[in-house]
Amino acid sequence: AFTYDNALAVLAFLAEGSTDSVRRARLIGDAFVAATQHDVTFNDNRECHEPVSPLTDDGARLRSAYAAGDIELPNGWTPNGRSRTVPFPGFYHEATETFFVVEQNAVDTGNNAWAAIALLALYQRTLEPSYLETACRIGNFIRSFRVDAGTYQGFTGGVNYPDAGPPSLRPWASSEHNIDIYAAFSRLGQITGDPQWQEDAEHARQLVEDMWDLSRSCYLAGTTDPGTRN
Repeated sequence: AFTYDNALAVLAFLAEGSTDSVRRARLIGDAFVAATQHDVTFNDNRECHEPVSPLTDDGARLRSAYAAGDIELPNGWTPNGRSRTVPFPGFYHEATETFFVVEQNAVDTGNNAWAAIALLALYQRTLEPSYLETACRIGNFIRSFRVDAGTYQGFTGGVNYPDAGPPSLRPWASSEHNIDIYAAFSRLGQITGDPQWQEDAEHARQLVEDMWDLSRSCYLAGTTDPGTRN
């Protein structure tokens, strides 16, 4: 169950607008909120505007994908000594007593921005405060990837191998991710009235504008590092 796909489903259900569609959107939104609070490794233990570090275990974040089905592991399953954690897609290899995460061994800024967009849309429809608070915390986590030096700045792509050390920051920035971040931060600014969100949104937008390639009449994919377009 990809975070991006489910965020898009929230927006589709809300656009349809019936009572049952809003109920379905809220099921997904509630799962996003729970996932930030019951990660197998990280702790959602910071207030919305408290600074966080991308490589530490504090601050709300969502994985790129989760195992579809039950929102939490059964009783008795306690990875890292934690109960009720949200399960990843993967399998357990009995011979080596190792759990293999399938494909999604990363935390990226784009999926988190999409989840924030969905949660903010839910908040505007329902006025449920947990949706706004979680979106704000996710936004604060994304802020920790802001680049303020180099020719091409914006927000970088996230963290590789967050659970199998040592984790490493992605040096590249994605045009797509920064479009997502622009949308999420713009909406946060509109809802909260906090001008810092809009300033961050413009920072993401500038990265996208810098990726325009006049000779090809298209936007490039992003950067490989703050000095090199990809």
